[in-house]
Amino acid sequence: MRHCISSLAVFVTVLAITTVASAGERSVVVPTDNVPFTITEQDYVRLTGTGIAGSEIAVKVAGPAQVVSENVITERKNGKVPVGVTKKEFEIKPTGKGKVKVTITVTSPIPNKKPTTTDYEFTVK
Repeated sequence: MRHCISSLAVFVTVLAITTVASAGERSVVVPTDNVPFTITEQDYVRLTGTGIAGSEIAVKVAGPAQVVSENVITERKNGKVPVGVTKKEFEIKPTGKGKVKVTITVTSPIPNKKPTTTDYEFTVK
């Protein structure tokens, strides 16, 4: 019994150290325009799509990268959620070297309104 408890304590300690170690800093690139840029394989790219309330926001990635996180963003102003805005954030991680094209498409809930697309291009070195 004593051996089981000490083994469990060692396991919990190792798990805690591993969890803390994996929560380190990372490099995140946030483009503020559509000009192509260059990143390394260790970088992440964070892109945001914005539309009116009820919009559908989707992402498409072409090239050596993948979406590793999608987050619905809910802002607060004076402690309250502003009315009328939908935001979604995408985190992209390279899977290799080469050119990547990311397209964010915002589809409005307004009938017959064409979807809006925004393209981002970057090179992974």
